[in-house]
Amino acid sequence: MSPLRLLLSAISSTLIVTSCASKPETPPASPDAFHTNISVEGAKRFSFSIDLLIGNKGKRGNVTINGGPIPDLGNAPPDSHGPQPAPEDILYDHLQAKLAETGYCREGYTEIDTYQTDTRMNLIGECNESATDQDRVFFVNRYGY
Repeated sequence: MSPLRLLLSAISSTLIVTSCASKPETPPASPDAFHTNISVEGAKRFSFSIDLLIGNKGKRGNVTINGGPIPDLGNAPPDSHGPQPAPEDILYDHLQAKLAETGYCREGYTEIDTYQTDTRMNLIGECNESATDQDRVFFVNRYGY
């Protein structure tokens, strides 16, 4: 066997072994999603969701919210520092922060629906106040509805 062929064989074998041995990376958590919609009548509606990544073959052990792990929702493990917040609590906390940051619902909101998909925790709501002219400029309907 020629030295060049031997070298190519060694390189390809090394690449095969290292590619098979590497652990696949968990995809990064998607950011929170906040979509607004102002109706012709002035109703201010929104949808908000946070990411719930489920890792290896759907096992609960690798669930994360925005990059941080979520432990089981039952009793806290003996080595933890007390009960951990439920995904719903994290959803509400993130929503409150987003509403404070954007000023979208200045007088609070009414929850229309909350649901969970395989990868996201979602909330649909409507602000308690009607849209102002400034709201219509700042929160333009970008999704055609």
